[in-house]
Amino acid sequence: MSIKYDSKKILSTPGIYIFYQGKTPIYIGKAADLKKRLASYFRANAGGKVRQLREEATKLEWRELSSEVEALIEEASLIKRYQPKFNVLLRDDKNYFYVGLTKETFPRIFLTHQPTIPLIRTNKGYSKKYIGPFTNGNAIKSTLKLLRRVFPYCTCVELHKRRCLNAQIERCLGFCCDKNKLQTANNKLQNEYRKNIKNIEAVLSGKRV
Repeated sequence: MSIKYDSKKILSTPGIYIFYQGKTPIYIGKAADLKKRLASYFRANAGGKVRQLREEATKLEWRELSSEVEALIEEASLIKRYQPKFNVLLRDDKNYFYVGLTKETFPRIFLTHQPTIPLIRTNKGYSKKYIGPFTNGNAIKSTLKLLRRVFPYCTCVELHKRRCLNAQIERCLGFCCDKNKLQTANNKLQNEYRKNIKNIEAVLSGKRV
C-alpha cells in the first residue's frame, strides 16, 4: 500500500475527500460520514479497483463540511474541475447525474445521466444548460426537493388546464405550466420565477444566495 491512513484523525462528519498521485487528484468523493466512508477504502476485502487506487495514490486529504448537501455540491465542482481518472474507473459514467435547466420563459428543471442528449424541446430550441456531475442520485434528488420548498419551480413536461399537484402543495408557483394562467402571467411573476431558478442554479454551483 503506497498511501498512509490514520483513522484517528478523521471525524464522523460530512465532507469530501481526495486521493492524490503526487499533486494530481486521481479520485474525489463525498461522504455523510467521512470516518466510516474512508474506512471502507482500506478494508482487506476491498475490490480490485479500490486496491488499485490505494496503490497508485500517494496522499489522502479530506475536508469537513457543514452538511451532506454542501459535500455533494463541492464534490461535483471538484470532479468537473479536475476530472480524476479513478472517478471514471470506479463508477460507470452513465451513473453520473446532471441537473438540466431548460431555456424558456419559465425554465424547468430535470435530472439526466447524459448531458449531451437534449432534455426537452422548447420554443427556443433544446435545453443546453447542465450542472454536475453528481455521483449520488438519491442525494441530488433530496437536495432538489429541499431547494424546491424554498424556491418553487416547475417540472411538468406539458402545459395543462388545471393546477398540478406540486402547485397545490406549493412546490410550484402554479402559473408556469397552467394554460389558463400562463398567458396572463405578468412581469412580476416571471421575475419571481426566474429568481427562484437562478437561486437554485447558484446553490448547485456552490455559490451563496
